[in-house]
Amino acid sequence: GLFVKYSWYITVAVQHVDAPFKLLQLPLRVLNFNIPIELPLNTAGNPFLAQNYKHPPVLDFARSAIDETTSARHHKYFKINNGTNSFATVALFKNIFKLGDDITCR
Repeated sequence: GLFVKYSWYITVAVQHVDAPFKLLQLPLRVLNFNIPIELPLNTAGNPFLAQNYKHPPVLDFARSAIDETTSARHHKYFKINNGTNSFATVALFKNIFKLGDDITCR
């Protein structure tokens, strides 16, 4: 697409009982956005009073913009094969993962 800047891979290891493990590389794209962030203005009635007004975090604006752009319309399916035979299918149920999230798949 137009927003793709870099492409990396996530390496997933799969192992059956009493069998060597297999490595699968899933593509990972990093999107480059210029996110317009407009914070609300602080309009105080008395400028001499201390205000404990906090702006919403910029990360929330960025995360919502990325979520809207990359929201999953359908699940992603990846077939794992060893040459000619397909021995597993991985289904990812969401597109967006944060650092530390568990990747739940079937």
